[in-house]
Amino acid sequence: MFQWPGIRPQVSYMHGQALWVSVKNFTDEKGTQFPVRVSHIGPRTEGIGEFFERDLKLVGSFEAPQVLVDGVESFRRPAPLDEVDPELKADRMVYNEVNTSVGITMQVRAYQLSNEFHDDYHIVEYTFVNTGNVDDDDEVELPNQQLEDVYFTFVRRPKINAPAGSWGGSANATAWGGYVMTDAVGDGYQDYGLDASWRGHFSWLGYIPEQARFNTIGNPMWENSVGWWYTLNVDTIGRLGGAAMVGTFVLHADGTPHTGAVLPDDPTQPRVMTYLDSDDGDLTGSNNHNNVPGMQLERQWIEQGAPARSYSTTGCTWTGIRTIPSQAFCAWPPPDPNTPVDFVRHFAAQKSDPRIGYNSWSYAYGFGPFDMAPGQMYRVVLVEGVAGLSDELSLQLGRWYKRQVLSRGVEAADAAIFWWDPKRNQTCEEGEEGCIGMTKNEWVMTARDSLFQLVERAKAVYAAGFNVIRPPLPPRRFEVTSGVDRITITWEPYPGELPPGGWELYRAQNRFDGIPAPDDRTRYQLIARLPANVTRYEDTDVARGVAYYYYLQAVGNPTPVDPMAINGTPDGRPLRSSRYYTQTYDPAILKRPPGETIAKARIVPNPYIIAADQDLRWPDQQDKIGFLDIPGQCTIEIYTELGELVKRIEHTDGSGDEYWDLTTDARQVISSGIYIAVIKDHTTGQQLIRKFVVIR
Repeated sequence: MFQWPGIRPQVSYMHGQALWVSVKNFTDEKGTQFPVRVSHIGPRTEGIGEFFERDLKLVGSFEAPQVLVDGVESFRRPAPLDEVDPELKADRMVYNEVNTSVGITMQVRAYQLSNEFHDDYHIVEYTFVNTGNVDDDDEVELPNQQLEDVYFTFVRRPKINAPAGSWGGSANATAWGGYVMTDAVGDGYQDYGLDASWRGHFSWLGYIPEQARFNTIGNPMWENSVGWWYTLNVDTIGRLGGAAMVGTFVLHADGTPHTGAVLPDDPTQPRVMTYLDSDDGDLTGSNNHNNVPGMQLERQWIEQGAPARSYSTTGCTWTGIRTIPSQAFCAWPPPDPNTPVDFVRHFAAQKSDPRIGYNSWSYAYGFGPFDMAPGQMYRVVLVEGVAGLSDELSLQLGRWYKRQVLSRGVEAADAAIFWWDPKRNQTCEEGEEGCIGMTKNEWVMTARDSLFQLVERAKAVYAAGFNVIRPPLPPRRFEVTSGVDRITITWEPYPGELPPGGWELYRAQNRFDGIPAPDDRTRYQLIARLPANVTRYEDTDVARGVAYYYYLQAVGNPTPVDPMAINGTPDGRPLRSSRYYTQTYDPAILKRPPGETIAKARIVPNPYIIAADQDLRWPDQQDKIGFLDIPGQCTIEIYTELGELVKRIEHTDGSGDEYWDLTTDARQVISSGIYIAVIKDHTTGQQLIRKFVVIR
């Protein structure tokens, strides 16, 4: 969850979440009395029998675009709209309504904007109503219940880019959120001069003592000695894969339950801001709303936070319900707790273990305690998002840092200064106007400023009631079609929605994620600027056997200058429609005509040698063999030298090309050896046998 940027499956900024609703002196529908009852969902329990879904739908402000590659819908995860509401102020909203076993109905509205200055966060509104409905039907079991000492507790377990963590033995801990540093604002300890309206936590990947070859802050992508989820074997160029911070902040919290009034934000809520050992077995092992001793222990932590637990090996003393110091300052204490620190310099110099004796840490908020009469409601609004260094800075800084380490050693590289111009988003020379110099770690720590800017903008959006300048609409249909000598891209605008600034078409090769590894050919490049009335583009600058991916953006007019991007943009630029509306996730590949005769069929390369230069193999994929000039309709069967069938491919698209990733039907990578391909022409019934060699 919390992938950023969303195009990349290799990144993740949150491992788990939980929401607990706790009530004291509760009597259920059967008359059973509980000194405390807690309805749980997460961090490990699924909420079965405690949370009851009533409604779940995805709402859009306009009809979802259709994206096709070679006639088939292309998507990474299906997200069909359940409802279109032209009055919706956001671009998309997820609505979820559930009842709980304590008779509180929760309504959640998660809003997403596609404006490029607001698309890195969600604004999530929670409304809790004392309905007395304790299950999934319409009958209200406890219509007159008076709820006592209610707490709404949110738990977040952050992790930073764990699946792509590239430092071998420590990959396991990062995958579950280990080595994360979490700081807080609003706890009264090192709040960086922010006012009382700021309440929240934010997290980043810290220093990993086990990795001595380089400093892990920012997650330099150096090596891939462990095959983890979505790990990209060629992504070892040094780019910073996790130079960002994730955070949860409170935009609004009611001061008391009510019957529908619009209340001002109460900065004293959440009452509890604290931490939790993510593997605390007593609190996260087997939560159950019928386990009274367990719920009493949970309630103690809900009311008192981390100081109620015996987290003795952290090396610091946690105090207060807005627990101080933060986990980050516990792991890397300031020289003087009473003197404000320079955040960037302080945490850039970290050389301690973020785990402070445990596997990983979660942070939590507790809103309450409240008494709730029948029909009363309580509302909380959170913003959750990710922000960090630009892709270009992460790439150039990471490559530079790797060169520094290899030539000068880790200590010298950590002290070296990298010069960058943030406005022009490019390298610069010391002394040039706008040129800033910092160490690699200091640059990474400036991600906090980007995250705080994100929160400022989210606050402005919420205060404006989501009345934010919108980009032009994307096309309603976007189609990419592979041809013999070109790839054809066509699109259809929504009626009356021609973009005033025209269209911009982008293309990458090899993979849809755009990661520049092993080289820049895999990055998205602008290949065409087109007038608004154009709806077709013939891409002839393509090579046979290479996979291509595309997206199209509608371009608006220049905008007024507005730092908060409510009525304009920070630099007056035209807004563009979101790339994700037209992003293709399936490859378009040039197709050659079918072979004149089956006898002309070829296997390329043959032999396949994995150690050969990439230019002597297919440039878009390491494990790939092509069957060329084959019949348009045929079956390809691949056997070992001993006659064992390892792969059957049905080729039915009418072209003369078919490609194989050297895996069996059971998705096992084949070993070195001699293989036999049997090609059977569906039209003529002819059969061809070819041998090929694989050397690994």
